[in-house]
Amino acid sequence: MALGTDGNIPEKIRRFIYNLTYMAAFQPTIKRKPIEELFIYKNLMYGPSYKTHINIDRTDLHIDGPYCPKCRGLLSYKNNTQPLGGLSCTVCNFQCSNEKDIAGLREAALRAFEANQRLALRVVSLDLPPGVVKAENENEDYWVEARIGQKDGKLQGMILMGRKVKDQSKKDYVQIILDPEEEQMRFDKGNQNPMELLAKIEVEFQKSKVRQEGKD
Repeated sequence: MALGTDGNIPEKIRRFIYNLTYMAAFQPTIKRKPIEELFIYKNLMYGPSYKTHINIDRTDLHIDGPYCPKCRGLLSYKNNTQPLGGLSCTVCNFQCSNEKDIAGLREAALRAFEANQRLALRVVSLDLPPGVVKAENENEDYWVEARIGQKDGKLQGMILMGRKVKDQSKKDYVQIILDPEEEQMRFDKGNQNPMELLAKIEVEFQKSKVRQEGKD
């Protein structure tokens, strides 16, 4: 950097540095990206959005509101000195009681919204075997396969069996599904009906037995 004859920074450079510093000081540190939907939680409406903190490169889920469920106007306290004294719409004069202050309502709505988003995620239980335990057997005419694994975080058993045929389709074998937690047995209707192949099915769970017999 070129200095003046007296060793000081020239005026133009000094102003340039000052302007850069001034502009940086007033740059927004938070960038908001609204989620294009509103949601209702406990009869009040809220607006979710993502807030990105630019300086630290962190994005958080943020909830605005609560809004009026009738006209979507912003709700505020009826009396600012009494946060639990009820809410009133700033547009249509809708009124309601509230058990929490506005910050508490937003926090509860945020937790509910996050929980709802997690409903779409696949559930895997770390308490169950990570893979499928499988056993199989066969003779000249039939084959059978038993599997134990998990689905949606729950233990599930499955029995497949059928007659040996060429170019086998789903209708050529039986699929029996066992739910040990609910103590239920069910069949996949897309496969062969088990009672076309078996005379009787009996499953014993810890607290109950399930039995089904074919028609004579």
